[in-house]
Amino acid sequence: MNLNDTMEHIFTTAGIPCEKNVHLKYNTTMGIGGYAAWFVRPPTVESLLELKIHLDTCQQGYKIIGKGSNLIIEEKLLQQVIISLENMSGISLGDNMIVTAGAGAPLNRLCHFAAKNALAGLECAAGIPGTVGGAVAMNAGAFGWEIKDSLVSVIILNKNNQIDVYEKDALHFQYRKSCFAPEDIILTAEFQLQQKDAKSIQENIQLYQSRRFNNQPLTEKSSGCIFKNPPGNHAGKMIEEAGLKGYRKGGAVISEKHANFIVNRFNASFEDVMQLIGQIKETVWKRFSVELENEVIIWHS
Repeated sequence: MNLNDTMEHIFTTAGIPCEKNVHLKYNTTMGIGGYAAWFVRPPTVESLLELKIHLDTCQQGYKIIGKGSNLIIEEKLLQQVIISLENMSGISLGDNMIVTAGAGAPLNRLCHFAAKNALAGLECAAGIPGTVGGAVAMNAGAFGWEIKDSLVSVIILNKNNQIDVYEKDALHFQYRKSCFAPEDIILTAEFQLQQKDAKSIQENIQLYQSRRFNNQPLTEKSSGCIFKNPPGNHAGKMIEEAGLKGYRKGGAVISEKHANFIVNRFNASFEDVMQLIGQIKETVWKRFSVELENEVIIWHS
């Protein structure tokens, strides 16, 4: 049985439809990427588990994708199975103001779900384009808030195909970092929220959305902040002070609105963006002796 036949058998056994040769640039907010040989959307945790067991058995690699809002993908054919968790996107309200969200749930939808139930604690997430799973994995945040501030627990599928439950304190969150292993797949997350006046929650959401719109290039294709903020400083401020705002490589441009954003303004290639990232790191190092660390995730060979 050749590889294609093997993969077809796996997807059929797991009960998961498969799309072939999917152009991944349409699955990222940067609008750059090659093709996925196989792209699947498991409908349930059970089907995901069965899929992963079969993939592990035949030593077939895979990658998890959410909204692709913090991701830049090389323009080539990816032979790993690309697994989207978008069908695992349920959000529910339980007792004691605890909200449970699937990993594939858009973070912005979670924020507005909480607001409709007069629950505060997620307002800063308004407008963040990623999913709950991606946000938890990287401890996403904005305006001084981080997702760990509202998190209670996380359920994952580990590399041994077992379900684990982690309380927040066991995850050792740091700035844009958690202790999840690369092979861990986040399934659901629980958040402890607080009852509050619905009008004031909505006002805060509008405030944060306005600040985001005024200070970030939301109308252009980007992957959000490219670099983590160095201790005691801001990457965007350093890039701006280095004179790089508006600097261009091919179709990729350092945003004039926020220097920690690279925008795909002129049909940029993966190489355009990578060259620009390298140029920023080199210039900031020469100017400030600070080595910028990527916040964005890069899929490349």
